[in-house]
Amino acid sequence: MSSDFKNINAATAFMEQGILAFASDYNFDFIEKDMALTPREYQMNALKNFISLFETPRESQREYAFNMATGSGKTNLMAMIISYMKKAGYQRIIFLAHSDNIINKTRLNVVDSSSGKFLFKNEDFVDEVDNFSSHINGVEIHLTTIQKLHLAICSGRENSFSIGD
Repeated sequence: MSSDFKNINAATAFMEQGILAFASDYNFDFIEKDMALTPREYQMNALKNFISLFETPRESQREYAFNMATGSGKTNLMAMIISYMKKAGYQRIIFLAHSDNIINKTRLNVVDSSSGKFLFKNEDFVDEVDNFSSHINGVEIHLTTIQKLHLAICSGRENSFSIGD
């Protein structure tokens, strides 16, 4: 067995141990309360892994990536993460994508409760905003492309998204 496979196996075993130890103490009731779909086992494992890493104190890491196949439920996982973030007290979310097509599909899944693809039980779970408000009742999400966010921040126009948001 090559050293790469040994490293992958060791990392997998380490992560599984961390997930199992973490999962036994954590209350995932927000999933049943908030989500319209029942997550698959591997989606729950991905969520558990994310939460375990997110709640581990680190000086600089706040970037995470999920390597999941097409049709495996990445958008559902993202909605579960939004639900977790709300439970954890986070109310402002910036969703970045490289194309308007992905933004529009995400809008159907996360914001548009009349869509057959809407992922939350509560139709008012997430509010789409152009700018974050000072008094938030729920979760606000700003859906934008990387290019549009860059232009908004650099232009500095009134009532536009800014670096302070």
